[in-house]
Amino acid sequence: MPTPHFRLPLDLRHPVILVATGTGIAPFRSFWQELAWRKASYPEIEYGPKVLIFGCRNASHDYLYHEEVERARSAKVFSEIHVAFSRPEEGQGQYVQDLIQSEADQLLPVMTESCHIYVCGSSHMNTAVGSAFNKILGKEKYQALVLGSRWHEDVFGAKVQTETKSVTDLELLARSGWEKIKVELASNTVDIHSQTWSGNTLLHLACGMRNKVLVQSLLEQKASPLIMNFEGLTPAMIACIAGDKQLEQLVSSKGGTKASSLHKKYYLLHAAVISEDSRAVRKLLASGADPNQPDCNYTRPVHLAALLKDTAILSDLIQKKADLNMPNRLGLLPAQTALKSGRKEAATLIKSIGGNITAIGGGATGMLGEDMASRANEGMLAEEIAAVQASWSFLMGSMTPAGVEKRMKSMGVDLFLAIFEQSPAALELFPFKWQPGQPDINALEVHGRKVLTALTTIVEHLSNEEAFQVYLEALVLRHLAYKVDNWHYTFFLTQLLDFLLASMPKEDGRADEAFVNGWSKFKGKVLKHVDKTFEHVIKGMPSSEKQKQ
Repeated sequence: MPTPHFRLPLDLRHPVILVATGTGIAPFRSFWQELAWRKASYPEIEYGPKVLIFGCRNASHDYLYHEEVERARSAKVFSEIHVAFSRPEEGQGQYVQDLIQSEADQLLPVMTESCHIYVCGSSHMNTAVGSAFNKILGKEKYQALVLGSRWHEDVFGAKVQTETKSVTDLELLARSGWEKIKVELASNTVDIHSQTWSGNTLLHLACGMRNKVLVQSLLEQKASPLIMNFEGLTPAMIACIAGDKQLEQLVSSKGGTKASSLHKKYYLLHAAVISEDSRAVRKLLASGADPNQPDCNYTRPVHLAALLKDTAILSDLIQKKADLNMPNRLGLLPAQTALKSGRKEAATLIKSIGGNITAIGGGATGMLGEDMASRANEGMLAEEIAAVQASWSFLMGSMTPAGVEKRMKSMGVDLFLAIFEQSPAALELFPFKWQPGQPDINALEVHGRKVLTALTTIVEHLSNEEAFQVYLEALVLRHLAYKVDNWHYTFFLTQLLDFLLASMPKEDGRADEAFVNGWSKFKGKVLKHVDKTFEHVIKGMPSSEKQKQ
């Protein structure tokens, strides 16, 4: 599916730089054909410089459209053409990002304040090219380019992280020992943060097996000790459940904690339960904390309490009417999580007061941690659409209350940092870093504003269903290239709704009903289309293509 943003500017006086590798040059073919036609049809019009930067292995192997490119050069469609051969038949090879930096003196005059840059290729290539332009322009000018919607990308080759490991069975690999794992990591057959169908990384599995040597080796290779599996458990919590204090201390020495930062920041009751802080649990419950609030994995506090050796916290949650018959992401009920982890006392307690051992309706389906009622009732009334659009305009417009922009910027940074902690692959592909593993906070603020701009477009398209679907699908397809997972959308929208409820004016302390219903249904509507796009991409094609068949 062609992305809507990936087209030439209407005003062709603007300078344009096209960057492609391999088959990524294909979309640019229509660009130079259009430019050639315009120049021939309207010779009196002034055209800005147009530059093509292309990378392939060598001239004889995969220089696609070579003859067409040369004809475009002869017709003066391109003012400059630069080609990088990574494996030339003679001499030393270079990649497009290297070529961009080596030709900086020629490219800088083209990169005026009206220049548009288009990049098409793999997600890794796109990141490297972005870093090259960042170095040439400097951070401020590069951020202005991106924020000004003059940076356009169409990346491919993204792999959706599904809940099955197709390349190698991680559980078998973990049991085979460090030497075998080292070979697999070196050959890129497996990533150190790859996850099983249940969200366990190699470090989770090693902790579960109480294999201290393997845990130590993985930690030395920078395996993150903070990632949660799909039950909301970090490696340190797995070690705790296994009853191995030395192992827990080993993971903790490398920064691991039983409660992830995501839980500590956004799900306080979950964090208190995991940390076995009974005083904090009682205090939160007394202040009105919801004992049935799901986290982004649809795990509730009672699922976590069922894993603890001491049942006191579980009893506190039960007294506050915790639902004992709701499944988590894996479809497990609290009693099942207790039995799976050998907590027979917890399972007996749950069963004694009516908790089921088997789920009646199966596991949680669709997006994680979502409000199922909002999805089932996503049809938005006209007054609800109006309430959503009006409230968003209020926040984004000139009437924005003092401090809201600052709080929204802070919220965006916090959200991204939480997502990066749980998804190291997303951080790896994020182009703005002070150093490896350290995102540039200023760049995060800029990126956060771009997210809000995209959200503005989605809200505006609520009145046009076709435009809504097309724009959202194109957005999701772009996100996939950066290892965005579908739970990120649930997490982001849940926090956004909380922020909106806290920020909007209220009458008699209550938010307008159309506002609350509208935003709840908006969340369900967006998540439904996100799910749909993920489903079809996993099956191998965008949903728009699937519908044509």
